[in-house]
Amino acid sequence: MPWSMPRTVNASRRRPRRAGYALLALAVAAVGALALAPAQASSSAADAVVAKSSVTRLVPGRGLSSGPRVTLVKLKISPGTYYVQMPVTLQHTNPDPVDYVDVSLVCKDNYGHANQIGQAVNTLHGTTFTLQPRLYVTFTGSIRGVCAGYAYMGRIQGSPGASPSSRTIRVTSARLIVTKASTAARETIRFKGNTAANNHPYTGHSSRVSVGVHFHAAPVDFTVDTTKASSFSLAGDVFMTACTSPGGSQDPTTHGVNLCASVFKVIKAGPQVRTRLMVRQYAPDGVTACRTLVVPLTTTTFHISSKRHHLPVELNGTLTLPPMAGCGSHAQAWTEVYVESAPSVVVHFPSSNTAVVPI
Repeated sequence: MPWSMPRTVNASRRRPRRAGYALLALAVAAVGALALAPAQASSSAADAVVAKSSVTRLVPGRGLSSGPRVTLVKLKISPGTYYVQMPVTLQHTNPDPVDYVDVSLVCKDNYGHANQIGQAVNTLHGTTFTLQPRLYVTFTGSIRGVCAGYAYMGRIQGSPGASPSSRTIRVTSARLIVTKASTAARETIRFKGNTAANNHPYTGHSSRVSVGVHFHAAPVDFTVDTTKASSFSLAGDVFMTACTSPGGSQDPTTHGVNLCASVFKVIKAGPQVRTRLMVRQYAPDGVTACRTLVVPLTTTTFHISSKRHHLPVELNGTLTLPPMAGCGSHAQAWTEVYVESAPSVVVHFPSSNTAVVPI
C-alpha cells in the first residue's frame, strides 16, 4: 500500500496518513509521583496505572481513503521517568480482504517536547491482531506531561463504493499502562539533540536488508560494571516492510523513495525473517569486540506475507554479564534482523528501537 510517515510528533497537529513510526528518547530524570486523570485511569498494581479506552471501532474514509484519526486514550503524568505501553487489539470482521490500521503513542510536556512510538499493520479479514507501542519517557523538573494514544484506519482492497460504516475495524481493547521506571534506562536515540521538539532531524535512515545479511537495527550504547556481574532487561522493537510490492517502503528518512521499488518480488508467502536481541561488550579501548552474545529466548523466525506486508515485532529478554578478562565497561545492544529467504525487507529506522535497563 502507499505509505508515508508523519513529519511531526506534535500531537496537536493532524498527522499525514498511512503512517507508523517510533521516537524514543533517553530517560535521565528523577522519578516522581503519578497524577491520574479522573474517570480515565485506575490502579492495576502498586506501581502501575491503567487508562482504558471507550473507542470501539475505527471508520475508514470514502472509497479507499483513510478515515479520521481518533483519540483512544489520554493520561496526565507528573514529573518523573516512566515506561509507557499501549496494547491495542483489533478485530477485522468487515467484508474487505485487507485493510490497514495505524496506532501511535505520543507523550509531550507543556513545551511540546515529545516522545512518540507508532506501529502500522495490514489487517486481514477474519483475524485479530494486537499492536503494542511502548516507550520510556521523562518529564523533568516541575513540568507536567501527558501521554495519549491515537489510531486511524484505511482500506486497501474491497469495493470502493462501499459505505464507510460497513467497513469498520473493531477495537476490542485499548489500554494505556504507565509504570515508574529506572532513570538508568537507555534507548536508541532517534533524533539529533535527543528530542523530537521542533522537528529535529533523525540520527539515521531506513535500510533495505537483503537475503543473508545480519542487520543491526536500532543500536543503543550502555555501561557495564566490570567489577561484578551486571544484569539487564532488554527490549527490542523493529518495524519491517516486506518487498512483496513496490509501495509502502518509504518514510521521512528515505526522501520520498520507496526502498522496495527496484527489488520487489511478488511472493505470496513473503520473506522468512529471523530476529533476535544481541549484546556486544568491548575491550577498554571501546573499539575492539570482547564478546558478542545472543540474548536468551529472544530468537524468533516468521514470514511476512504479501497480504500482511508490514509487521512490527517485539522482543524481550534478560542477560547477565559476569566480569571477563579483557572486557571494558562499554557495551552495545541491538535488534538483529536476518532475512533467510526472498524478497528483501525494509527496516524502518524511525520505527525501530532497542532499550536496556539494569536490573
